[in-house]
Amino acid sequence: LSLASMVYGQTAISRNARIEGSVRSAAGLPIERASITLYGNDGSFATTADDAGKFVIDNIPPASGYRINVTRAGYVTAWYGAREPGGNGVALTLTASQVLTNVAITMTPQGVVSGQITDAAGDPVQNAMVMVLRATFSGTTRELRSAGSATTDDRGEYRIANLNPGQYYLSA
Repeated sequence: LSLASMVYGQTAISRNARIEGSVRSAAGLPIERASITLYGNDGSFATTADDAGKFVIDNIPPASGYRINVTRAGYVTAWYGAREPGGNGVALTLTASQVLTNVAITMTPQGVVSGQITDAAGDPVQNAMVMVLRATFSGTTRELRSAGSATTDDRGEYRIANLNPGQYYLSA
């Protein structure tokens, strides 16, 4: 047997990377059916967590600048490596044939503000704009920025969801 025929008979080895991980709640419980997306400069790769909260992303071309985003109804959007709920994650560099294991992503339940707006007589106020505001800083200046809004329905009721944990101001 010649060396040429031995090489010809071998299966090509993938040079792409792989990520294996899990999605859990702050209480440590698995979050099933969470949507996981790996964003890179040359495109994105998506998968869904199984019933145990585990996921695998295969055939990822080696590159730098990858970010992992996780979404699930009822939870604040999470980025891998974020220091706080809703915070920015860290960029990953994946090398040829690298297998990144035990990637753990923790999700925080979303906050919801709901209520009813009534007038002085106690009647519901329809079509009132309700805003949830959060204090932020721009340099040394404190500003209130919108974190969500809703319009009241025919019963004067509103609901604003997908809020990060924290303190808010309510404006109507």
